[in-house]
Amino acid sequence: MISLKDIFPLHSPFKDLSIIEVVISIFILTTCSCIDSTNKNFGKKSLQEVIEVDSFETIGNHYVGSQWIESTNSLLFWYPNRNEIKLFDIQTKKINKIITPSILNPTSVRTIYYLAPDSLLLYSHDSSFTLYLIDQAGLVRNEYKLIPRFDRPVPRIECSFYESGNNLFQNGKLFVSGYSVGEHKDVKTKFSGIWINLKTKDYDYFLSMPKLYFKHYWGGIYYWHTFATGNLNNQIIFSYPASHEIISYNTKTSSVSIHEGGSSFIKKITPLLRKRLNYIKEIKEDAIKYYFTTPSYSFITFDKYQNVYYRMALFPNKNYGSRNSLYKPSSIIILDSAFNFLGETMLPANKEYRQNIIVSKQYIIVPYFNPLTKQNGISYFVLKNIIN
Repeated sequence: MISLKDIFPLHSPFKDLSIIEVVISIFILTTCSCIDSTNKNFGKKSLQEVIEVDSFETIGNHYVGSQWIESTNSLLFWYPNRNEIKLFDIQTKKINKIITPSILNPTSVRTIYYLAPDSLLLYSHDSSFTLYLIDQAGLVRNEYKLIPRFDRPVPRIECSFYESGNNLFQNGKLFVSGYSVGEHKDVKTKFSGIWINLKTKDYDYFLSMPKLYFKHYWGGIYYWHTFATGNLNNQIIFSYPASHEIISYNTKTSSVSIHEGGSSFIKKITPLLRKRLNYIKEIKEDAIKYYFTTPSYSFITFDKYQNVYYRMALFPNKNYGSRNSLYKPSSIIILDSAFNFLGETMLPANKEYRQNIIVSKQYIIVPYFNPLTKQNGISYFVLKNIIN
């Protein structure tokens, strides 16, 4: 197995820094109901108890990494307009590290991924398709040009770390989820993600999306995203917006298994159109309305501390069309290590959740906007991590 030390050496950590732009507000909220760990009847409600122990808000336009940085007890934030990466300690309520990457066009970077204490990944969503690997001093240690593979008979795929959970570096390769661009009637395969060899710089697409995506029209880009997480058994687990099922991909053998992983509140997802068609701009408004008024799924991540998976389900917004209604109510589905349904927790209403779940040993952290008050920044629910 390739170690990150083979790519570049370790660098010394930063001095602790504090910052005053973090506003803290404390809430106590309990959402409690019974749980039946043996219940596999998805027509019944089965809620897992969680307790919100804290909440905080960060100011300014930024993006959050999807991983908990265990060595510093921190969350990772990327501020492209300032070209700064900040690590926020939720216990001390302070920024304890700041990194300034030495990249040419930081405003084009929209996703960030924590790989190891000595390495961060930044992906530039401009025409360069560049993945930067930087060290703790912000120096670029490697660049990967993920130019679309036009030798593949499929639309190009963009990698997106915002849709990527933890444990994605396996067997010498980084497995990244992403999204396909465009809607094409004659396409028979769209891949779920990209694997990247961080040493040789080789990369390729892998794992076709579920068959249902090629039978119907699902409203374009909203449903062409994929969400992935890795576990500790050489597997990458994919969640798809239009599918109740999740797919497990073995990174050693390339074998695939399919598992039920749906919400107890969602019985079926009806496509926008029964027949596939070429993407037409005139139906863009219909596609937007369809997304916000139809249930779907999004982020999935593995909790190595509890040995369970968390998957987000999104529900129709009954107030769509009214002011500040571009969000979907959400829940967190809990699956055991064998993908059996354990429970499901509805998240507080009237929030625009960022389709991201961050897991630490003590907490589950869920970013959100408040569309009703239009807060300047992103707030975070901090849920106590207890599986009963």
